[in-house]
Amino acid sequence: LCDSGITFNGPITIVTGGTYSGNWQSTNYWVPAVTIATTQPVTIINSRVKGPGNLIFASRDIAAGNRLTVQNSCFVGTNPNMTGMNKGTPIYVQNAASLTVEHCDFEGGGFYGIWAEVYGGDYSLSDTITIRYNRIHNVDGRFSDGNNGYLTDVSGSYSHAIILDLIQGVPGIEIGWNQIIND
Repeated sequence: LCDSGITFNGPITIVTGGTYSGNWQSTNYWVPAVTIATTQPVTIINSRVKGPGNLIFASRDIAAGNRLTVQNSCFVGTNPNMTGMNKGTPIYVQNAASLTVEHCDFEGGGFYGIWAEVYGGDYSLSDTITIRYNRIHNVDGRFSDGNNGYLTDVSGSYSHAIILDLIQGVPGIEIGWNQIIND
């Protein structure tokens, strides 16, 4: 697993564009491990991100749109240990102007693995969505039993490896060469 032997730092909030590498973890379901709070382009590379809730979250509160690139990174979803709650989304970008996710590994993420919700770009080829060359393993929508296990008497929530929500008429979107396996 990509979290084996890794020392994690606590959650971070990125307020300035640039390139970031690190190992971040949140143990609080309601606090993302990485929060993006800038319209400047952000690249996260060679990183490990772990937790029970959303792992990378870029809010729709950014009026000009979020510009996020994630490469060569690993995401691990953990049991939220709150009865009836499912794991959060590994990469959740609202108001996406551009989103690129390449060569990443996702292990046991919940809800939606990569979720772009609402388009915030200018409809040019530089403001598009590219999701390719990723390995997504065990997308997990089960509900926690609150005691390190999962409820077995109810259906879990619907989960998806990749979802685009309210993303319409965007040129150049590429989603390809991703491996998605649920054991």
